[in-house]
Amino acid sequence: MEAVPNSGDAARKFESARIFLVALGSRPCRTYLGLVDWQDRTSIQLPESVPAGAYAIDVDAYGSASWGDGRLDARGRSASFTVDLDAPE
Repeated sequence: MEAVPNSGDAARKFESARIFLVALGSRPCRTYLGLVDWQDRTSIQLPESVPAGAYAIDVDAYGSASWGDGRLDARGRSASFTVDLDAPE
């Protein structure tokens, strides 16, 4: 997966990423959705309990597969999107 690192302008490859759902609003809240290792893309289903509203996806990327070492190498956020529970599937 590629992302912009915290320092410098060059894109680089990362070994793992944690994916979060971010509820946008006056009190933003991050909900952990999953971990992606050694893949350049993924698909994650939102929990059924997600209420209608505005959201974004946050990605915390790590340069080594050992993401638990506390070294966050890059962070990214998607464009906002709306969850509409009344929309047809």
